[in-house]
Amino acid sequence: MASLDRVTATGVAYTVLGNGSTLVAVHGGPGTDHQLFSPYLDPLADKHRLVYLDLPGHGASQPTQDFSLTSMAAAVQEVIEAVGSTHVYLLGSSYGSFLSLLVALLYPHKIKGLVLVGAAASHGFRGDSLAYAKRHASAKMLSALEALWNDSIKSNEDFHMAWREIFPLYFHMLPSSEVYRLADTLSYSIMTRKAILPTLSTYDLRKRLSEVRIPVLITAGRHDWITSVRQAEGLATGLGQSTLEVFENTGHYPFIEEATRFLCLLQDWLENIEKRGSA
Repeated sequence: MASLDRVTATGVAYTVLGNGSTLVAVHGGPGTDHQLFSPYLDPLADKHRLVYLDLPGHGASQPTQDFSLTSMAAAVQEVIEAVGSTHVYLLGSSYGSFLSLLVALLYPHKIKGLVLVGAAASHGFRGDSLAYAKRHASAKMLSALEALWNDSIKSNEDFHMAWREIFPLYFHMLPSSEVYRLADTLSYSIMTRKAILPTLSTYDLRKRLSEVRIPVLITAGRHDWITSVRQAEGLATGLGQSTLEVFENTGHYPFIEEATRFLCLLQDWLENIEKRGSA
């Protein structure tokens, strides 16, 4: 598991693995951290410069007073500056994909390509996710889900337990023992989660998608309960240079449930862009 051994001027913790073209991984799960990425994405460091980070107020990073989408995007940009790369690839998962798309719009001169995992173009994803949960979740899961979106959870440990309860929804085939192990690897900050959730209602980039003029790889899990394939298709339609890949045996995290295929797809996509750039 990657340890974050560096820190920016404002306290954003990150680490750098490997050499080559730079890929910055931006985690999701408001109030958790980057640890679901490792070890699954670690093989990318064999050919690339792989950067993991914890967003402000998450994991090893310092707290912040501003959890707005633009402020969080600025924190990602600060890490990009800190690693000293002229052009980088961004890989964003879930909430991290929202931020990555925003970074590409705010700092287009810095981003060479986007990989959006479990992504959507607006807060409209919530309607699909709630409908899915009502069809597939147990009563205990629904209760935990409601608590995670209202003000009833008061402690980090209660946040952890609620997340553990709903985490099976995020996967399609992963054994339950592994699902719970993954949930237990994360750190939890309920204060951070409560600060971020209201900002999601402002997330809507649908009218700006045509401004993104770089290659974009979108991956979607057929059984993703949060950001459905329908959301991914809408995103792909709005983006000019996009490729959409649907993982048929995956929930929200294709890089975990179909790790080999995900890495092969991503490596090929990155290599093709690098070849075009050097031609």
